[in-house]
This record gives sequence, structure tokens and C-alpha cells, in this order.
Amino acid sequence: MKTMKFNDVIIFLSKDSDPLFGSISFAKPAKPNNIITITNDTGKTVKIQLGKIVLAIFKLDFLRYGLIYHSKLYRDTNIKYWDKQTKLIASHTLEANFHPNLAELIKN
Repeated sequence: MKTMKFNDVIIFLSKDSDPLFGSISFAKPAKPNNIITITNDTGKTVKIQLGKIVLAIFKLDFLRYGLIYHSKLYRDTNIKYWDKQTKLIASHTLEANFHPNLAELIKN
């Protein structure tokens, strides 16, 4: 199994609690009962099931945001919208997790 890791993530565990900020990692392929490791910037680690995450927001690359919603991964190309929303929530624009090369940017 391959492990996926996303840095600079906003994680909502319920609609009534403040979000967590940090990185998430999990084994692929991810299923709702898989354990997700959340590590914040101070090094504190929380392990929960993927199905317990209501929403996770992260920037995949310079062209797309990634969302984990109800245990499924979604991508959105509305960078301006998500940059604005994440800046409101996290007080900064999220950092990209992958940096495509120029040839790949031109190809898309």
C-alpha cells in the first residue's frame, strides 16, 4: 500500500467545532474505515477514521484544490474562490502540495 500525505490542510470534524490545521496522511486506496493521521504544526498527532472527517480542504497544485467530503476525493479548479475561502478560514492561502512542471501546465 502506498501512503498519501497532504500538507497545509483545513480539516472539519463537525459543523459545530473549529477546524484543525495541519497535514493528513493515509494509506491508498482510502476507504471510510481507514485511519487518517492528522498532524498539526506543533507535532501533535490525532488518528481518526476517514469517515469521521466532514470536510478537508487542501491545494493540490497551482491549478486545483482537493476536497475530501464524505470519504470521497473531489477536485475543483476554481482557484480564486478557494484561495479566498481558505484565507478567511486559515488566515493564509494554502500551499500547493504538488508542483507540476511547466510542460504539464502547458499541456493542460
